Amino acid sequence: MLNLSEILISHGIASPQEIQSAGERFPDRRIDVALIEAGQTTEESVLQTFANSLGMEYVELKDIPSEREVLAQFPAREIFRYTILPLHRNNGKVVVATHDPFDLDALDELSAISGLRLEPVLARREDISRHIKERLGLGGDTINELMARRSESEIELLQ
Repeated sequence: MLNLSEILISHGIASPQEIQSAGERFPDRRIDVALIEAGQTTEESVLQTFANSLGMEYVELKDIPSEREVLAQFPAREIFRYTILPLHRNNGKVVVATHDPFDLDALDELSAISGLRLEPVLARREDISRHIKERLGLGGDTINELMARRSESEIELLQ
């Protein structure tokens, strides 16, 4: 079983004490997110560590062009919902940038919707969001706003 704390400690991202402190401060967050929110590490460091540990690639999106025809094969709503950016084709798969290598449900759903096999690479969430907005334009902003409103409505219903 994958132990995120052990991975982060063994790669020098955080000490056991920092992990304990971040976990206590943000008990409802996964430990990597808690460490980032506590200011004890950066998202980039965590993603590079996960990429190394999981045999994935960490990418800087500014260095990778996104093919519009590949992006068009995915519903904008789902791209915003999961913050996953389809980039290009590679050996029969579509390379997609994600900020969460553990959200397998998102990858499975996008694969099922598109009918395509996906190859995830890791990138910073902020960079993915910015590139999605740039590529989907104003219509993308509208979808993002509607998704945010929907999430707020769901939260209100649950409370």
